[in-house]
Amino acid sequence: MSENLNSVSVDQVIHKLPMSVANQIAAGEVVERPSAALKEMMENAVDAGGQEVQVILKDAGRTLIQVIDDGKGMSAQDALTAFERHTTSKIANIQDLQSIHSFGFRGEALASIAAVSQIEIKTRREQDEWGVRLELYAGEVRNREQDHCAVGTSIAVKNLFYNVPARRRFMKSDTVEFKYLHLEFQKLAICRPDIAFSLWHNDEQIHQLPQTNIRTRISHLFGKRIDKALVPLEAVTDAVRISGFIASPEAAKKNAAEQFFFVNGRYFRSLYMQKAVTTAFAQLIPESYHPCFFIFLDVDTEKVDVNIHPTKSEVKFEEDHVIWQILNAAVREALGRFALIPSIDFDMAGAVEIPALTLEPQKVVEPQININPHYDPFDAPSSYRMPPSPSGSPSSRWSGILNARTGFEETLPAEGVSEPDNCPATYPLYAKTGVEEIESAVLLLRGKYIVAPVEDGLWILDVHRAYYRILYERYLKQVRQSTTQYSISLIFPIILDVDPVEKMVLEQHGQELEAFGFQFLVSEDKVQLKGIPGDWNLSGAELEFKKVLASLSEGEQISSDRRLFLARTMAQASVRMKSSHWNESEIRTLVAQLRSCEAPDICPEGKICFWKLSFNEIEKRLNL
Repeated sequence: MSENLNSVSVDQVIHKLPMSVANQIAAGEVVERPSAALKEMMENAVDAGGQEVQVILKDAGRTLIQVIDDGKGMSAQDALTAFERHTTSKIANIQDLQSIHSFGFRGEALASIAAVSQIEIKTRREQDEWGVRLELYAGEVRNREQDHCAVGTSIAVKNLFYNVPARRRFMKSDTVEFKYLHLEFQKLAICRPDIAFSLWHNDEQIHQLPQTNIRTRISHLFGKRIDKALVPLEAVTDAVRISGFIASPEAAKKNAAEQFFFVNGRYFRSLYMQKAVTTAFAQLIPESYHPCFFIFLDVDTEKVDVNIHPTKSEVKFEEDHVIWQILNAAVREALGRFALIPSIDFDMAGAVEIPALTLEPQKVVEPQININPHYDPFDAPSSYRMPPSPSGSPSSRWSGILNARTGFEETLPAEGVSEPDNCPATYPLYAKTGVEEIESAVLLLRGKYIVAPVEDGLWILDVHRAYYRILYERYLKQVRQSTTQYSISLIFPIILDVDPVEKMVLEQHGQELEAFGFQFLVSEDKVQLKGIPGDWNLSGAELEFKKVLASLSEGEQISSDRRLFLARTMAQASVRMKSSHWNESEIRTLVAQLRSCEAPDICPEGKICFWKLSFNEIEKRLNL
């Protein structure tokens, strides 16, 4: 007897999800954070033919994300249908997927956004006398009425993730979320310079971008600094047409924030294509730096697949190897055509200064040179002579270098030091062991390692990690006690360009930065650095200050305790400011301060500061 497949068994375990649950699951893939919702809304505004798009944000998108356009608008029925899953005006059949020219086409973005927020939408077509106003809560229509709104669409997403508290709790700080929002705004504004864009955040205007060309749009977004460094890029082949700009090597940055690829007017990311550009810049910029570029690729729509990623941020090229070679050659050609090879900067330090010719006779004074006839160059100056070793061992010249402790107790934190989240689980095994054994040093290697003998072996100490630990505890004490570090005032302030994210960092962390010794004055898109911390030097201060701002804007690495993160950020910057040269006096001071630390064995990132090599290990190696 055949079983009726249409009947429902009492023990059936597989069932169809309710639409509300399915929409929330889809929202987890499409709406990762507020910037994902902004991306979808802005793309819809552009696809609707808007010539002026306005973006209004509050609390980095938590409270409000509103996008207003003057496009063609929707009818009342289309406005309702738009919030259902898999509804779109961009494609009608499978063949349309082979030639996509619009941004959005999956038909699930608005439904996903509506499932985790409260939405108000106003829209009207030009031929309609009245528009429609809809209110949706968690995807359900709560209110529908006629509204005499402007032609186009205004969609406001309020209280994102209000019905998914777990997702809301995992959102980052306002600075971090705004950084991602601003990046999405930049992506669309760059590829559509023919559209006017404006951006407001917490009632403050961030950008007002008129309709213009690509180069001027880049200048409006990133400042005149980069405009002077832009180099045109052009290549036309049967496989791809390349256009856009690369920045000269002098404009390279420590991060890859100003790297933009577009294919057929759509932003995408590709480490493979990025390598084609960075390879062309080899030998022109340091290894740790990244070139800036804004590159547009035009490829036959049948030879590129944009439908391989839920957010459409990745694409697949049919002739990716060919495009790689063409792109690499185009960048090299542009660098060579504009002679962007670093020019020789002759060092004038110590050069003979020839005085101006004067007609009046001047008396020539014979220079006086004082010499010491008893000077012995092989005898070390008394100020650098180390105390003799008590044991009279061969290390006598260095004995006592590491046991001077008096006068450095002020580096002890007032409270016990709490380590960051990424410290190793074996940390209790370290607790102040080993460093007390070190009594003498015999060698300083490469300005980085101290080799010190002990009774049963050798200690090898990493100078930079030790210095990092010392500075970290010093800054942590300062943050906890709300004390202020002394500052060096600059006669000539350093003028820096700042983007909206960096400006937001300065506003949020201004008091902490001033306590660390920074003095600055913020204007619209610039900051005057008028003072730097007392343990910094002027050389490199501009770059390190920018690195500090970048670190503070990177919330992904922030630990649960904001004070720990601030202390680590400043300690990292100060370590980079220290030269690699260490004299004997500095080494003595370093180890004395390390011995006074609460956790001298590991640096703030959980890496060991010193390691013991026993004589047994040495003998085993020698007897291999």
